[in-house]
Amino acid sequence: MNNKIIILILILSSFFAASAYAKPKPQTEKKIGIDNIIAKMKTQLELTDKQIEEVKPIIADFLAKEKQLQLDEKKQLSKVLTDQQLYTWNFLQNEAPKEKKKKGL
Repeated sequence: MNNKIIILILILSSFFAASAYAKPKPQTEKKIGIDNIIAKMKTQLELTDKQIEEVKPIIADFLAKEKQLQLDEKKQLSKVLTDQQLYTWNFLQNEAPKEKKKKGL
């Protein structure tokens, strides 16, 4: 039983060490800009110029709300997770890790 615990600790330690040094994907790869969304909608839905002008602010508003939700989620998670857990979560979400804040300062 003790050997299993030791092996589990070694596996978890190597995972955290690897995640700390692994290079995350740049955010530009996963971000989809409004222009890309509009272009895709235009092609797939055959939007008119008038429709494009009307759709653009709707998509922009959605993207702004989505970004704010992500910021709110991170703020709430930072109250619950340890610095290491938050770092690992950000890494798993393919985000560039933020500089760790020192607690108590």
